[in-house]
Amino acid sequence: MLRVRYFLKRHRRALALLTAVLGLAALLLSQHMRAQAVAKAERERVVRNFGARAEDKVDPATGYLVPVNSDCNKDWNSNQLFSECSRSLLRSAVISQHPSSSHATSSKLRKPDTVANQVPEDGDRSQLVGSLPAPPAALAPAADILPAHAPSLAPADEPIDLSAFKHMQPHRDQVQKSPPKSSLRRALRSGGETSAKIIPGTSYNNACRAGDPACPVLWVSFTTLCRVGSNRFADSVTKAGIPLAVLGLGTVWKSRWGYRMRILHDFLVSQPDDRLIVWTDADDVVPVPGISVDRIIEGYQALIDMYQGPRIFFPAETACYPDGSLWSNYTDPNIQWYARGETPFRYLNAGLMVGPAGLIRRMIEVVYQDDCFDDQLAYTLAILDPLKWWRTAVGGTYRVSSSRNAHRIPPESAKPLIGLDYWNGLLLAMYGMPNKDYVVDPATRELSFIPTRSRPLILHQNGEKKDNRILEILSKEFGYDYDADVLESLKEKGLPYELESRRPRPTQLRSNEGAHH
Repeated sequence: MLRVRYFLKRHRRALALLTAVLGLAALLLSQHMRAQAVAKAERERVVRNFGARAEDKVDPATGYLVPVNSDCNKDWNSNQLFSECSRSLLRSAVISQHPSSSHATSSKLRKPDTVANQVPEDGDRSQLVGSLPAPPAALAPAADILPAHAPSLAPADEPIDLSAFKHMQPHRDQVQKSPPKSSLRRALRSGGETSAKIIPGTSYNNACRAGDPACPVLWVSFTTLCRVGSNRFADSVTKAGIPLAVLGLGTVWKSRWGYRMRILHDFLVSQPDDRLIVWTDADDVVPVPGISVDRIIEGYQALIDMYQGPRIFFPAETACYPDGSLWSNYTDPNIQWYARGETPFRYLNAGLMVGPAGLIRRMIEVVYQDDCFDDQLAYTLAILDPLKWWRTAVGGTYRVSSSRNAHRIPPESAKPLIGLDYWNGLLLAMYGMPNKDYVVDPATRELSFIPTRSRPLILHQNGEKKDNRILEILSKEFGYDYDADVLESLKEKGLPYELESRRPRPTQLRSNEGAHH
């Protein structure tokens, strides 16, 4: 006993140090195990929710109410792919694969097939009838993106036959005798294994129009049907020389708004992280005349310079939708340091989005909840969180995290991910804006938007359109295709069927540079 006491007294300092080391090791081990448990729970939530049906429940991981979409999985029309599809729309269609709902565990992803360049020269679309067998099971994405997911619980879409064109010879532009093949489309099909970084001061218009794989911009849209609006959209985008990929064409729309997020995520797996993605609706979206790849890049860079942080931008709108109770969580842009005069817009609209492919994909991985969960609500919760983004010190890989991701704590250098285009330097959500606010120069067809004294490049008429067809009116002014029957119907009802505004004086409007900066 005396020997033990003597030993402890003689080595008390060493024993105290050993005890402290063991205590610290136990604390670190406990924190590590807790972080692993949180990460496992979050991963299981993502796997569980990808493709799951929405129920009236509170998500235990987020605390958010998952609303019931009563229209979700409803077949709106069994024959939505009408006979009159524009050639540019069909050429841009992509048969999507879904790694997010696959059994597979392989580390490689089967790249999306495309029906681009497979439309017959005479435009005969009579073969777009019948049903296409379910596409082969896609392989899971790379391990650094998401693990293999459980199979989707949502009913499979019912695609209409788009494979009838696979035996056709690729279309060739007749302007040149031997024009080059579309290397950009080859790059898209092969996974985009090319650099898509934007080099300041470089013009990309000619390269993108020629299908150069170095084109840093890709316009991606979702539509299930062909009609005046979607045909007009595809024609105007491709005529401007902007590469276009259309997802969902030929499938049956089932009001699964979250599914649009998932199909975009799966498509972006095949894109370079730095490629600038313009994601939009189709039927109610119009680019203005004169739009180009260079102007999109210029407008996007102006937004980055203005807000000093965000890299993904949505248009702001006048209504807080679909959850109006969240209105008070938004800040008033008119009192912020970056204010550029008064703006009526404050709330996020999800019909348009611009940002790097890598950040958009990783944002969806964080905010996606359910195929029936409203995409605009998901992005609204993301900007109010707010999500943060950064690049890793090694490799410069994009990372995205929310306040709920305890296993991925952002560094101090992380910045807010999402910004809103309050002053319409690039994007405009048109809900609630009267006819008189739009002015088109008859000589140049340049659009000016009076409330924010801006010249937006991409227009989205969100909201009710029964008695307000401003997009058809503007399309007529722009020289695009428009629905003459709709405008004639408005005229008979005594509703606005043409622009009410006069051409403004030059002093009333900002220059493009002023609007952007």
